[in-house]
Amino acid sequence: MKLHPRKMRFLLLFVALWLASISCDEAEVKTNEKMKLSEKQMTALIREIQITEAALNYNRNLGKQAEGKKEFYYDLVFKNHQVTPEIFRDNLMEYSKKPEVLESIYDSVIATVTQMQDSLKIDRGKE
Repeated sequence: MKLHPRKMRFLLLFVALWLASISCDEAEVKTNEKMKLSEKQMTALIREIQITEAALNYNRNLGKQAEGKKEFYYDLVFKNHQVTPEIFRDNLMEYSKKPEVLESIYDSVIATVTQMQDSLKIDRGKE
């Protein structure tokens, strides 16, 4: 079965986010917290996670040590959005039960990140 490139990208992003969410320190998770994130909140959180992951990958490609900073940056992302990794993971699982909604969220994230990337390319060209 061959997946459409858009579906493949969606699947890869989902797996990457799930793996990233479980890589955070479980000891700090408050297991009794339940919080429903809106589509807007989920979009913003996923966008920031993708940007964080891109920055870490960029540093890895430059030969810089990024793994030691990963937990620190993810903690900042979750703190900035006032959620725990568990809340994110729970919401991601709930949204995955509604593929059309989750796909819409990822489409928005991809569009925003692509726009940001294009903006950076333009800015670099001006230098």
